[in-house]
Amino acid sequence: MDVSQIVAVAVFVVVMITIMTEKLHRSLAAITGAMIVLALHVMPFDAAMEHIDFNTLGVLLGMMLFVSVVKPVSYTHLTLPTNREVEISVVAVALKKKKK
Repeated sequence: MDVSQIVAVAVFVVVMITIMTEKLHRSLAAITGAMIVLALHVMPFDAAMEHIDFNTLGVLLGMMLFVSVVKPVSYTHLTLPTNREVEISVVAVALKKKKK
């Protein structure tokens, strides 16, 4: 293995451990790892830019915008309750009647 490969694996492992232990926010840890790899010239900037899929980033951005717009509106009344929700409701009503 080349020194740059060892550095890349080490940065990857450190970033993953940082994410798993939640010492930093996931995005901050990932960006920091990418900056370290670029600063140490493990990967040239042009090669790094070629690996970014801007179509996928566009889809993710669109989904996040859609969720942020729809989130304040509650559509829970349109869904059917699950069996567990029905059981909880029946128990809650039975307990309320028992208290009276």
